[in-house]
Amino acid sequence: MKRVLIGLIFAVLASVAGPVSQAGELQASLQFVIQGVNSKNGKVGLNLFRNDDEMFAHPYKSLNAEIVDNQAVIVVEGLSYGKYAAVAYHDVNGNGRLDHHFLGYPDEPIA
Repeated sequence: MKRVLIGLIFAVLASVAGPVSQAGELQASLQFVIQGVNSKNGKVGLNLFRNDDEMFAHPYKSLNAEIVDNQAVIVVEGLSYGKYAAVAYHDVNGNGRLDHHFLGYPDEPIA
C-alpha cells in the first residue's frame, strides 16, 4: 500500500491580536488544512508541541479530524503567543494515536 506523506508542519505564532485569557495573555487560533490524503479510512491526527515538550512522546495538544474530499481541517484554539511545532499523521486504523513499530518508528504515514 502506498503511504501518504501529509507534510510536516512547523508553525510559529506571530504577534496576533486575539482573545485574552483569564491570565491576561493574548490568545490565538491556528488552522491546519492537510491535503492529499489518499484514503478515507481513519482520521487525520495532529500533535502540537511547545518548546519544552518532548517531541512525539508528550504533545501539548492532540486533535483529529475526519477526512473529507482527500483533506482534513483541524483548528487549534486558545494558544498563547509562542513557537509551536506540529506533526500531522494519517491515523489509518482510527485508534486516535500515532502507532509505532517495535523500534519506535511511526507505523502510520506522518508528515
